Amino acid sequence: MYIDMSSTNSPVTLNILTMGNRNRLFDIRVSQIHCNSNYRAPANCLQYHIGVQGSIRSFNYDEPNVAAQGGYLNNLDYTICFKKEPGFCTVTYSVPTVYVHINDPNQSQEGPMTISPGRYFNIIPDTSTNNAVGNDQAGAGPYDCPFDYLFLAGRRLCGSRFNGQLYPPMPNPSVNSEVT
Repeated sequence: MYIDMSSTNSPVTLNILTMGNRNRLFDIRVSQIHCNSNYRAPANCLQYHIGVQGSIRSFNYDEPNVAAQGGYLNNLDYTICFKKEPGFCTVTYSVPTVYVHINDPNQSQEGPMTISPGRYFNIIPDTSTNNAVGNDQAGAGPYDCPFDYLFLAGRRLCGSRFNGQLYPPMPNPSVNSEVT
């Protein structure tokens, strides 16, 4: 998570509001990045990925065997940015075939198609609308995905599959997108 701050010497404060009796675990690393650094995220990028490969993880969903409690954060509307690396012109997004635990690579597990497809790509629109996609389905476009969606390669994607109605059935669908 990248948060822009002014170049003044004023302190930065992080407030965490919790509710209910649940165990919580926070792993927070704070780093300051020089204003002219190549690692500095562009404006309005809450997540910024550098390098030629990696994983995108949304907030609140990291453990493969722990059911999500309460869904993702309210009013979550943010941008994930990717640095254009020299010699590369596109990014390919795909569902992983092996889950690698972010804090312990020795806890790797088989990927989404053998354990729980929905756990690795799960953006379900409000089911109170007539145009919501069902469980274990994929949706695309403004009709299927009016509010909650992932926007890749100019398309709105939602549902618990990535993204069966856009591609022939395959165990590891992917999307290519030009980097600008």
